[in-house]
Amino acid sequence: MELLNSIHNGAQLTLDKKEELNSINIFPVADADTGTNISSLMQALLDFRISNNSTIKEVLVGISDASILGSRGNSGLIFSQFLNGLSEGFNELKEDETSFIKASSIAAKKARESLIDPKEGTIISVMDAWTNSLNIASSKNSFESSLIIAEKACKIEVDNTKIKNKLLKKNNIVDSGALAFYYFINGFTSSYLNKKVKLNSNLEIFPESMVNNDVSFQTKEPEKRYCSEFIVAPEQNNLDLLKERLSYFGDSIVIGAMSSDRIKIHIHTNTPSLVLESLVKCGKIKYQKVDDMLLQYMISNNDESEIAVVTDSIADLPSDFLLQKKVSVLPMNISLDGDQFLDKITTNSDYFYTKLDIASGNTSQPSIPSIDSLFSYLEGKYKHVIVITVSSQLSGTYQLVKQRIKEKGYDSSWIQVIDSKLNSVAQGLIVQNAVQIISEGCPFKETIREIESSIERTFIYVSINDLSYMIKSGRIPTRLGKWAKKLSLFPVISLNKKGNGVLKGIYFTRLMSIKAVMKKINKMEVRKEIESLGIAYTTKSDGVKSILSKINSEKVSYSVISSASILINAGKGSIAIAGIKRRK
Repeated sequence: MELLNSIHNGAQLTLDKKEELNSINIFPVADADTGTNISSLMQALLDFRISNNSTIKEVLVGISDASILGSRGNSGLIFSQFLNGLSEGFNELKEDETSFIKASSIAAKKARESLIDPKEGTIISVMDAWTNSLNIASSKNSFESSLIIAEKACKIEVDNTKIKNKLLKKNNIVDSGALAFYYFINGFTSSYLNKKVKLNSNLEIFPESMVNNDVSFQTKEPEKRYCSEFIVAPEQNNLDLLKERLSYFGDSIVIGAMSSDRIKIHIHTNTPSLVLESLVKCGKIKYQKVDDMLLQYMISNNDESEIAVVTDSIADLPSDFLLQKKVSVLPMNISLDGDQFLDKITTNSDYFYTKLDIASGNTSQPSIPSIDSLFSYLEGKYKHVIVITVSSQLSGTYQLVKQRIKEKGYDSSWIQVIDSKLNSVAQGLIVQNAVQIISEGCPFKETIREIESSIERTFIYVSINDLSYMIKSGRIPTRLGKWAKKLSLFPVISLNKKGNGVLKGIYFTRLMSIKAVMKKINKMEVRKEIESLGIAYTTKSDGVKSILSKINSEKVSYSVISSASILINAGKGSIAIAGIKRRK
C-alpha cells in the first residue's frame, strides 16, 4: 500500500492548493477554475480504496479508472491520461520500481497524444521533464534518489513555463496545470521517502504576493465560451476521425481512452449543442458536462458582489441577463428517446419542438457532479451563495442541492437554498428580484428574507394549448386529462402557495383561456397591485402577440422562450404570465 499512500499524499497536497491554482489560472483561458477541476480528480483519487494485499498493477488500474471518471477540464483530463498511461505501461509480470519508471515514459507519451495541438510551457512539458529525469537518473542512482532528482527537474520545468508560454511570460506567472502536477509529485515523493509533507510547499517559483493578494493579470475574454466534456461509447473506435470532426467546432481538444468501449472528450467550443449532435452520430453519449468559461472569466475578473446567485434551468430568463448579472445556472438533464441533453446548453426548445411529435422526452434534476463542481468553484469567489430552485413539489432539485451542501459540509452562513415554490417565468422573476436586492447592498440574511417575501407575492398563470404533454408528464391526472382533451378544453394552470399545480379554469377555446388570464392581470393592474411582470412561451404565436399588446409594457420585465424542460411538461403553444405583487 506504499504506492497508494504516496498517491493519496500527492492528491491531498494538490487538493489543498485549490485556491492558489485557481488564482493563477490564465492559460488557455483565464476562467480561474484549474484548481477546482484538478480538485475533482484529486478527490476521486482520495476516494479510491483497495485491499492491503492488492498488487501494484491493481492499484494503478484502479487509480486510472478513478482519475478518468473524476477528471474535469483541460488539465484534469490530461492528468488522467498520464495516470492511465502509467497503468497501461506497467508490467504486471515484473512488479518492481524499474517497471514503474518505464511506465512513466508511456504515461507522458499518452498524455501528449491525447491532445490535438500540444502546447509547450504547460502541464505536458512538466510531465515530460519529470519522466525524462526519472529515467535518466535511474541508470546511475537508486529509485529513491531518482525520485528526488526528478522532483527537482519537475520544479525547474514549472518555472520554465513562464518563459516557454507567451501569455505566461507576459504576466510573469507559471502555468496552473503544471504547478498542480508538481504539487502532486512533491506530495508523492515526500510520502514515498517517508518525509513529512509541508502543506505550505517550499516551492518559490513566484512571489507569495501573487498568490495571496488580488493580482491583475493581462488577459482577455475566452474566444470559445464553453468548456465541454463528453463520455462516448463509439460505434467505431477511430480517434483520428473523431479528432478531425471535433476540430471544426473548437480547440483545446483532449481525447482520452477510458476503456475499450468508452472515450472521454474535452473541447472548448461556442456550440456545445453542435458538438453533441456530431458525437451522437458516432455513438451513445454516456455523460456530458459544460462550463461557461465566459461567465467564469467575468466572475474572476469583474465581479465586485459578495453574494452569488444560482438557479436551475427551469427558471426562464433572458440569456444576456444571466451572463451580465453573473447568475450561475444548474442545467436540468433531459432525455429524448435515450439520448441525453443538458437543458439550455446542449439543447434548446427549438430542437425539441421539432422532435416531440415523434419522440418521447422527460426531465430529471441536475447531476451531482455539476452541483458539486459549481459550489467548489464558487467557494473561493464569493462570501455568500444563494440558490433559488424550482418548486420542490415539481422537482427533486431542491432536496438534492440541500443534500449536496450537507454532504460537503458547507456552512449555512456561506450558502442558503431557497425553494421558490414556483417555476418558469415566475421563478425567473424571483431570480431577477434577488439580483436587484443584492445590487443594492442588502446584507446576506436580509437578502434571504426579502427573496422569501417576494416569493409569497408572486403568481403565475399558464394557458395550456395541448394537454397531451401534461398527461404524459403526470402533471394532471390521466383520466381528467383525457376527458378534457376529448372535449377540446383549454385549461389555465397555476401554482399554489406550496408550489403544487392547481387548475384555475377550463375554457372551450384557446382565446377564451387567454382572455381569462388577461382579465385577472388587468384587475390587478387597475388596483395597482403589480410590481413586475414576465412572460414565457413555448412557441411564438398570435396568443403571445395578443398578450404582449394588451399588457402595460412598463410592467413587463421581459418575455422569453421557455426552457426545453418546460416545453416537455407544458407542451407546445403554452403561454405563461407571472408577476410579483407590490407589498401591501
